[in-house]
Amino acid sequence: MDDQVPAAVPAPVFERECVPVLVGGSVVPGRFAVGGADVVMGPAGTVVIVEAGDASAGSGVWNAEEVRLVGPAPAPVTERLVGAPWGVGGGELPIHVAVRAGGGVRYLGTARVSRAGTSDGVLTDCALRLEAPLTESSSTGCAHRSRPGACRPWSGWEK
Repeated sequence: MDDQVPAAVPAPVFERECVPVLVGGSVVPGRFAVGGADVVMGPAGTVVIVEAGDASAGSGVWNAEEVRLVGPAPAPVTERLVGAPWGVGGGELPIHVAVRAGGGVRYLGTARVSRAGTSDGVLTDCALRLEAPLTESSSTGCAHRSRPGACRPWSGWEK
């Protein structure tokens, strides 16, 4: 039923309705820019929104399995991604990944930090491994918008 799956949610709708649900509440104090990406943090999770494109020097979809953040990252982002996570019980919080494309935002899924580089305690680069690798889907048109070979159908907003 991929033909019924939206290609992307309009960016304002994603920001207003989806991000607060994914991070667990207000995002005003927890929004940071990292190498062209937005990192939004809340008590229940993190959302990383990268720009579509094929620029290997900046933050973005690297391949079907990996999204990269290129810093430097602010201290709260460094702590969230490579230090102790926020939240009750000290458990690992989900990292949700999305890509901006054509005025909309496409949710790509959840990811885990697979590699991180730091310099003097500052996150300089970070690889986020998607829990479910992206696949080509002609019905969503995502592959040519985010990075060749790096898309899968819309998966919804479930945590």
